[in-house]
Amino acid sequence: MSRIYVPIRKTEDWKMLLEDPDKHWVTGYSAKTLAYCWIDACDDFPKCVRKVFTASGIEPFTNLELLAAFPE
Repeated sequence: MSRIYVPIRKTEDWKMLLEDPDKHWVTGYSAKTLAYCWIDACDDFPKCVRKVFTASGIEPFTNLELLAAFPE
């Protein structure tokens, strides 16, 4: 597998990164669900992730800035 970063412009771009796209790109499965969560976040953490960081009460986590995200 290449180690070259490819920007994701739309949710369907995530599909090409999956080991077995036909098997894992299914509504309700984590790969597709997470792709939509991250794309909808618009260059930030998804709301559910941000909420966990904020609720932790750990000062450095309450004001995080997303610098880069890499889908697996």
